[in-house]
Amino acid sequence: MLEDLLQAEVYDFFTLFVRIGAFFMLAPALGEQSFPRPARLAFALLVTGVMVGPLAPTLPPPPAGFAGLSWLVIRELIVGLTLALVGQILMGALHVTGTIQGFMNGLAVAEQFDPTQGTQAALTATFMRLIGVTLIFVTDLHHLMLEALYDSYTLLPPTRMMPVGDYLTMIVDQISHMFRLGLQLAAPFFVYALVFYTALGISARLLPQFQIFFLAMPINILLGFVVLAVVLPGVMMAFLAGYEDQFQRFVR
Repeated sequence: MLEDLLQAEVYDFFTLFVRIGAFFMLAPALGEQSFPRPARLAFALLVTGVMVGPLAPTLPPPPAGFAGLSWLVIRELIVGLTLALVGQILMGALHVTGTIQGFMNGLAVAEQFDPTQGTQAALTATFMRLIGVTLIFVTDLHHLMLEALYDSYTLLPPTRMMPVGDYLTMIVDQISHMFRLGLQLAAPFFVYALVFYTALGISARLLPQFQIFFLAMPINILLGFVVLAVVLPGVMMAFLAGYEDQFQRFVR
């Protein structure tokens, strides 16, 4: 009797840990590349231990045979990675915005290591992503992510697999939304670039003997940072609102 009870407890914990662990592998803010892997593993185990109590009664009985268990693990991995991928795709909107801002201000070639992605990225794109990750924690949106992870067991229980068509449609919609949001957030920089380069062209025509383009480069960078300082609060508020709306779809 005790042995059967222990086996059931281990099965429940393992089943929950597969989805939760997969989520912590890729989730923005919680699963960044710069976040130590042992710490991510510890958080995943801690969250699993907290959720196993209320969620254990909703789990299916242990499948018969290795094939059934393998299929269960694959399903849980896909669901966990999908939830994390939704957040990572949304973080890409800030990368798009920062890259566009760098191109408009002549900082596109200024790259540095992006700790959130583990690769080189434009200076402004790295800055925007780091601000985004910080604000996710400051505004407690990481709580919303964990709530969405908890409620995912109601929307997508381990006994049911998301249809492949719905899965692909959701990913495509998220990518489309990411680019649309990134372009919307970059709208102030488009307006600034249009005004600045129009004025630059007119000045070059009025003063053909003056080397206006050599003077324009530092002015462009300076004004670009001024515009960034002015519009950054509104840009980040719009991003956080869009981020919250996307994860609210998984909360019940």
